[in-house]
Amino acid sequence: MAKQQDAMAVPVDVLQRHMPAVRSLARLLVRDVDLADDLVQETLITAHRRACNHDVPLKFWLSRVLRNHVKMWVRAETRRSRRESSVGPWQNADDATPEFSYIHCETLALLSAAIESLPNRYRGAVQSHYFEG
Repeated sequence: MAKQQDAMAVPVDVLQRHMPAVRSLARLLVRDVDLADDLVQETLITAHRRACNHDVPLKFWLSRVLRNHVKMWVRAETRRSRRESSVGPWQNADDATPEFSYIHCETLALLSAAIESLPNRYRGAVQSHYFEG
């Protein structure tokens, strides 16, 4: 614990020198450029805020931080996927009962109202994720 307090967060200029290697590793791990850039950003924020273990070379410590962020992302995506699949597939509109159609319309109206009440920056994110893929 004392070692953590004595250590300093990694300076930004030092992080910038390691950024290309961290980005390359991220792209290799997730095979998605945009996701890799997001994970690199999270890694650099974590590295800037937390102290590095000086017993380990910075390059290896940064790769461990990145790998931890990748694991957290995979867990979050797994949970999200399970939540979304637990809702079940949407019924075909032709096969829907009147009760289902009514509840579906009511739910859509409530959802639309809730989305419209969000501030613009959040509304755009929700619409992009759920309606534009």
